[in-house]
Amino acid sequence: MNWWERHKEKRKKKETAVLAAMRVAEFSYAHPNADYTHVCARCGHEVVLYPSGQKVMREHTSVIVLCNRCAPHSGGWPLAPGAAQEPLQSTRRR
Repeated sequence: MNWWERHKEKRKKKETAVLAAMRVAEFSYAHPNADYTHVCARCGHEVVLYPSGQKVMREHTSVIVLCNRCAPHSGGWPLAPGAAQEPLQSTRRR
């Protein structure tokens, strides 16, 4: 089951889908189009969204952002569509 199908199932159950994002303080790579303006909905730490996460946020307004420490870890996190190629476009932060 892909990310969108899981999201639709959660909406049926009246749950909100979660987009897991890395905390800026723990983010060791920089993407040229990354967005650093979001915060974790639970703890308030700044998080970074790659373009694929930004696209998910634009297309699905019921998604909330949680940082990598607050997001549930059960079963791992599915990648947002297009996310697999984005690390190749990133450079190491200094």
